[in-house]
Amino acid sequence: MPIAPRHPCPGIGPRRRACRNLVGRGVRCCPECEPHLKSQQRAYDTERDKTDERQFLHGPIWKKIRLLKLSQDPLCERHLAQGRDEAATLVHHKDGNELHNEEENLESLCVPCHGGKWGK
Repeated sequence: MPIAPRHPCPGIGPRRRACRNLVGRGVRCCPECEPHLKSQQRAYDTERDKTDERQFLHGPIWKKIRLLKLSQDPLCERHLAQGRDEAATLVHHKDGNELHNEEENLESLCVPCHGGKWGK
């Protein structure tokens, strides 16, 4: 099987569109641009955490709701539907609205089901 050709690094931060390095398939940026990528991600996360939804998710009310849901349904609901037992560690909002905390909108999931294998 042929190897995919390397492509130019998009450059991050001050190196945007000016980086001369090549990166392989599946690599976001070169090692020289990596520190700028991390600082961009931190800035994005800081700004995102100012929204009402994120403020709520860091508060005590959500922590109580989450613990109650996990105590009621300690197993991953998606794995349980397939007949497998897997411990749930996260509570997912089915409709994506982090402020809609009705019981029918919440789902106990394991980490792979929440963010990886089946997506959000």
